[in-house]
Amino acid sequence: MEHPETGRKGLFISTSALGLTGVTAQEGKVLLGHPLRHASSPDYTIRFGWKTGDFVLWDNRATWHYAVDDHGDGARVYRKVIGVEPVRQPQA
Repeated sequence: MEHPETGRKGLFISTSALGLTGVTAQEGKVLLGHPLRHASSPDYTIRFGWKTGDFVLWDNRATWHYAVDDHGDGARVYRKVIGVEPVRQPQA
């Protein structure tokens, strides 16, 4: 995929991916492991220590979000807003 604002190439992948088209199931399992390990390595992750009143933004088109279950016995309370902007067409 290509990010509509930056033009940077990216790979849309998920830990729930079952395989890859065009290769055997065994090859797909091996091939999927590399980008998943790469994306979750400390070089490409941030751990945010939430405090009451915090406000955080990230671009879901270029971020792999993973919520850690570390909020104790209380409820995990948050509000999520998804903004959608029309894709801009390049000017000729």
